[in-house]
Amino acid sequence: MEFKISSYCIQKRGNLPEECEDSCYPQDNGICADNYYKVAIADGATESFFSSIWAKIITRNFSNKKNQDLNSYLTDCHNDWIKWKRDYFLERKEKNIPIQWFEEYGIKKGAYSSMLGLIISKKENLNTYTISALGDSCFFHFRDGYLLESFPIKKSDEFSNSPHLISSENPFDEVTIKKFQKIKRKYRNGDLLILGTDAIAAWILKEIEECNSPTSRLDLIENNEAFISFIDELRDENNIRNDDVTLTLIYVME
Repeated sequence: MEFKISSYCIQKRGNLPEECEDSCYPQDNGICADNYYKVAIADGATESFFSSIWAKIITRNFSNKKNQDLNSYLTDCHNDWIKWKRDYFLERKEKNIPIQWFEEYGIKKGAYSSMLGLIISKKENLNTYTISALGDSCFFHFRDGYLLESFPIKKSDEFSNSPHLISSENPFDEVTIKKFQKIKRKYRNGDLLILGTDAIAAWILKEIEECNSPTSRLDLIENNEAFISFIDELRDENNIRNDDVTLTLIYVME
């Protein structure tokens, strides 16, 4: 079994690329022939400090480590955050750039991010994927252009301005643990698996609700230039919010 994987990310219109608060890891483009593959996306909250750093920590910890339970995963993320913050404070001190009063509250409050992780597995004749999710980044499973699975959000009007996100300062709170969701499903040759942050996910669901075929447009994205043009068109048409956009397309091949 092989997979054709394409990952794309673009910042909000009007922002610089380095201001993008989304993360995808690994950001692969090409053919994967492994029987086990992990990828994660995350959408850092604009309102929080260093959300792009926290989103990167979330995605890298999911993808780089095997067979983690939820508590171990969140512990690894939290430990990496503490280390990063310690190094950041040390760097500011060495450069004689003290933390300003207006930064203190934001740093103390911490960063927030959604999380969506995909594990694809092939064992003998059993092809399965597992999705873990918290927040409003979404996974879609298409077969022959028809939607088989939408997770964790099912309808475009379910998106809100206040999804529950993972906190860098307290990722173990009871609400976070309770709201973490996981599903396991089967896939087969020819299927299309999609991971997308909230803006593109909302567009996909709205297209389906309007009896359009989102995959007919997504199938035309062959490189980063085509992806940028596609998002620019959606923004010009006012069919997508002006937000950071991360999209991963995984085509299941023979």
